[in-house]
Amino acid sequence: MATVDYLKRLDRARQQAEQSCLSMFNQVNDSGALTLRRLTIELTGCRLATSEVRATQVDLEWPEPLSYDSSGTLTASIRGHRVSVAHDGKRRFRAEIDGKHRHPCPRHVVEEELGLQVHEKRSGGNSESVPRAIWRHLVDRFNLFDEGVHYDRYG
Repeated sequence: MATVDYLKRLDRARQQAEQSCLSMFNQVNDSGALTLRRLTIELTGCRLATSEVRATQVDLEWPEPLSYDSSGTLTASIRGHRVSVAHDGKRRFRAEIDGKHRHPCPRHVVEEELGLQVHEKRSGGNSESVPRAIWRHLVDRFNLFDEGVHYDRYG
């Protein structure tokens, strides 16, 4: 009788399940349907020896992406600092760092302590406001499903 390594069998089955799920996910994406906000994955297994059936299901849900013009408040940790930025939807931003309202918010604080770049115009016009630079950074993280970024919508 052959010796069966059940841990290796289980690991190989897990790899095949991962590959199949990725393949199905890519099929949905290729069809242009991945503007979806929710995905349900259901797994059902049957034990041969006892005919016991086990099923499990996971529902994944993703928020709508934010634009830089979205209004609301984004809060997250950046380099150990608790940062919150409010945007009224009319290009007015208010920043709070470690519980202190920062107006005006010093550029060196954002660039040196938080490590964020503030966009500067090369000729004419105004540079990006410092709180808007923080907002831009947090929107980008939120849109990449960073669970450390919390969004509160106005209204």
